[in-house]
Amino acid sequence: MKKHKTNIIICGVLLVLSVGVFITQAKEASIPKPEEFHTEQTGRWAGVWHEDPKPEQRTPETASVPFYYNKLHLVYLARIKERPIGLLFLGDSITHFWPGRASWEKFAHYNPANFGISGETTEELLWRITNGELDGINPNPKVVVVLIGTNNIGHYREEEPEWVASGIKKIVETVHTKLPNSKVLLIGVLPRDLTHEIGGNAAPLKVAQINSIIKSLDDGWNVTFVDLTSVFTDRQGKANRKLLSDGLHPNDKGYEAWYKAISPVLSKMIQ
Repeated sequence: MKKHKTNIIICGVLLVLSVGVFITQAKEASIPKPEEFHTEQTGRWAGVWHEDPKPEQRTPETASVPFYYNKLHLVYLARIKERPIGLLFLGDSITHFWPGRASWEKFAHYNPANFGISGETTEELLWRITNGELDGINPNPKVVVVLIGTNNIGHYREEEPEWVASGIKKIVETVHTKLPNSKVLLIGVLPRDLTHEIGGNAAPLKVAQINSIIKSLDDGWNVTFVDLTSVFTDRQGKANRKLLSDGLHPNDKGYEAWYKAISPVLSKMIQ
């Protein structure tokens, strides 16, 4: 009888341990690894997924209302716990595709982190930074570099520059609320010359209008605005294909030009 009870107890303990291991493994499996998003075709992270469908009709408020977007959010939450972040980049694919290039390595002494996600609009970045991506970063990064907004006008024909600017303003305000000791380096929306896409012909004018609004966020201390239009346009005022191969995304030379443009600004902000 005692032997029978002992066997039951042992089986129970083993069952509990097995369940515990299963739960732990399930939790670990739920956090995607960077390699899960890498594709041979692009050499970049993919794996985009939507938790909820986006509203079909854009409104003046859409760009300022947080919306959940991508599983890379979990990767970035894990990055916060790994090591200190002295320089944080927030943005879309233009930011997302920078790591791995020679110019990115020049930021190494700042302890940089790249929280860019390809395809994002202002509301998706807002969701991420209001749901953990700016929490627990201690000490706060010296500078947070923000570049966002091009996909708002690229994906939605009806998107107005004022709506995008409102979303960017809310992002900057959120960064200051979450990271009170960080300064913001706000980069103007880069030239967008993709005439095949929705609203492509109107994009250059909208980019200029957005930048003319958000430059007012520069207060000379906590927020510094840098407009890189002159860096990435040619003599005709169009996207310089030598730096933006597809009319939007920087190539190696483009990222080097971006680095050179902001490097002296960062040095002053971090002093």
